[in-house]
This record gives sequence, C-alpha cells and structure tokens, in this order.
Amino acid sequence: MRVVLPAGSTVRLVDVWSGTRTSLHARLVTVRPFASVQHFLNAERTRWKAGFDLPIGEVVTTCRVREPAAGQLFLVTEDGLEPLTYAQAWDRVDPTGAEEGLAEMEHDARAAKAGLPRELTRFVGPHSLQNGVHPIGDSHYYAERCTVRQAFWRRATRAEIEAL
Repeated sequence: MRVVLPAGSTVRLVDVWSGTRTSLHARLVTVRPFASVQHFLNAERTRWKAGFDLPIGEVVTTCRVREPAAGQLFLVTEDGLEPLTYAQAWDRVDPTGAEEGLAEMEHDARAAKAGLPRELTRFVGPHSLQNGVHPIGDSHYYAERCTVRQAFWRRATRAEIEAL
C-alpha cells in the first residue's frame, strides 16, 4: 500500500518490548523505519511528498520517539492509515498475548493497590521483608539482599508467583 505523507515524515514498524530485570512491564516500541520514496504531486516533478510502501495489516507509527503514544498508532489498510488506540494496537501486534495481557493488567492493578513499586527499589529502615516472594494483601512482593536495616524490593511477577 502506498501511503503519502508530508515531506520529512517517517513511518516506523511497532513491536512489543518486554523489559529488563528491574523494569518489568512490557510496552509497544518503534522498531525500524520504512524507506521513503519521492511521490511527485505534479507532472513537472516540482512538488512532492514522502511516499511509503507499507504492507497491509501492519501496525505503524509516525512518531520519531521510542515509545509511541495514543494518537500516533495506525493500522495500514487498503484505504490508508486507520488510527488505533493503544489497546487495539497491542491486540494487533501481540494477538496471542491478549489474554495474557489482561491477566497481567489485573496483576498490576492488585500490586498498585498494595503500593508495591514496579522497579527494584531500596527500602531503608526497620522492616519485616524477607528474601524471596511473599504475599502482601491481595498481591505478592519480591525482596532480595534483606538485612536488618535495608532491603531491595519490587512487586513480584506472575511467573514468580506461579512458581511458589
């Protein structure tokens, strides 16, 4: 599908990035840009815009940053670029993970309600944290390097909870 945008525009493919040891949440990110060609608007070839040959059915973004936001995600259709919400884009990019994503969102909501940090965080002062995964309220926490005066903790992942 040939899509024509203003000169200087860029179009990038969108994919899922799952995070690292300390940053656990998955998110949509831009991957690689599509090559642009000049699309001339007149026969004299004096006016042009950027043209992109995009595969139909792909989720793309026109933003230049690593993490596209809502309003910057599009589905390539036969009629051009159709805007998508973040959730719709997520379901299209990772269709097999849609059910898993719902369970992950419920898990994150329980952890947020319990006040657990998303990233590994240092806790200083008297505490009752223990190394490993332990229940706290409706959720679970993961702690490591626990001493009398400090500990490093974060919300436990679903995989860590299921391994109990």
